Amino acid sequence: MSTTKSPAQQLAEHVEASRRETERLQAIASAIDAADEAARAAAELAHYRRTQNPLASEYRERRDALKNKLDELAQASEFDVDELFRVFLELRVEDAKCYSLSIHAARLDYLDPLPPNHVGAARQHNCGVTQLYQAWTWSTYLDSVIKERAEAAGRKHLEALQHQAFEEIKQAGDEARAAAASEQ
Repeated sequence: MSTTKSPAQQLAEHVEASRRETERLQAIASAIDAADEAARAAAELAHYRRTQNPLASEYRERRDALKNKLDELAQASEFDVDELFRVFLELRVEDAKCYSLSIHAARLDYLDPLPPNHVGAARQHNCGVTQLYQAWTWSTYLDSVIKERAEAAGRKHLEALQHQAFEEIKQAGDEARAAAASEQ
């Protein structure tokens, strides 16, 4: 018996070996693709969850700090319009960023939807930040600051006038009591 293989048998063995190698390589490629897909999905979910809470809090805190600074500048005894405008502009920019983050973070509703509420209505994740000052214009804001400063000055002046009147009335009463007492 001859142990040599015919060319057809050799070709069939070579084809079978190639098929097994192809299956092995396809399994490796599939595992790599699955690992890539799982890692991307996990990274995407982690990113959008981070935008919902810690990042939204950072954006909101930054904007709120600017609003507090703007309020302080608007009420300061030394009225610096240039600095007020600079902070106003910075606040509007940060407010717009808050809006952008709220839109971006809404993707979490697609990636990780919440279960329906007790009546079956869909629920959405709460981003925790959105735009608050989009309607503000510099002229409207400045007008309101000027009005508030004038009203505060008016209130302070009214208090001073009322205090002055009280002191004058009290002094007149004290003098009248002293005069009446000295006549007795």
